[in-house]
Amino acid sequence: MAALDHRNASGISAQIKSRLTRNALEEKLANQKARTTGHLTPDRGLVFISCGQCTEEETNLGEQVARLIEEQTGLQSYFAQNQCTLEDLTTNILGALSRSTHFIGIIHHRGRVDTHDGQITRASVWIEQEIAIAAFIVHILKRHIGVQLYVQRGISLEGMREKLALNPLEFDKNQEVLDDLKHALAHWKVACPPAGDQTPS
Repeated sequence: MAALDHRNASGISAQIKSRLTRNALEEKLANQKARTTGHLTPDRGLVFISCGQCTEEETNLGEQVARLIEEQTGLQSYFAQNQCTLEDLTTNILGALSRSTHFIGIIHHRGRVDTHDGQITRASVWIEQEIAIAAFIVHILKRHIGVQLYVQRGISLEGMREKLALNPLEFDKNQEVLDDLKHALAHWKVACPPAGDQTPS
């Protein structure tokens, strides 16, 4: 009887272990899906990551930031990749921005252009637009969004960034962004969206 009980206990233990492993895998897959679709779990905040993807290094940086956020804060992260249709833009990118509790912008060089005042170094148009949308949400819709901004050294101050007090950190290498963010996340005040909060249509 003792041997039978031991076998039963071992079987139950294996079932529990298998279920926990399956649940962990399902949660991991759900988190990965949330990063690219902007689907927000109701009881977790969402961090919108605005980072270039013109090079493999930029894409890797965005993915590393997404993992770092989830590991250190428990918040969900959204890092849009390969959003190339109108539905992707409206449902995923704009939808994620509208539900974000935090915004991290990482701006890289996008070439030099001639202006009336001489040559300047431009940033990504996409990221400039996402910063403008986040500013609209904060200043017009009166919804707080925590902002952390990183600007590659040498990029000119243009557009909405000229008018906003964002206090960005300048960087030369991508690793500087990760090192600073690790420190910054430790001081974040993590707050989930209030229950029943609805974004105006």
